[in-house]
Amino acid sequence: MFNVNLSRTFATNLFFQVDVPRTSAAARQAYQNVDKQLEGQLIELLHALHDEQVFIAKVDPQSLGEMIWNNVNQMFTDFISDEEMSLESLKETLNRQMAAIMALALK
Repeated sequence: MFNVNLSRTFATNLFFQVDVPRTSAAARQAYQNVDKQLEGQLIELLHALHDEQVFIAKVDPQSLGEMIWNNVNQMFTDFISDEEMSLESLKETLNRQMAAIMALALK
């Protein structure tokens, strides 16, 4: 089972490693590169699902992927900056938000 305190510590450390001004530009760039790679993988997946006609015709998989990624990143930021937010609360919120987004996009 995933340890919430460990995950919060890791997430907080990761956040401060890239947020603190004294952090090297190389470290921030490395984090941004990983972030962009993960975003790219999500968008690739959504393009593949779009090609399989999983979504309604109007759905732009690029924009949908960017929107999902931005939301997950914001929720991650909220999680690491709010000591009161539990991992379970984060998961519930993301599940609720994703259900709403996907209800609009799926056939």
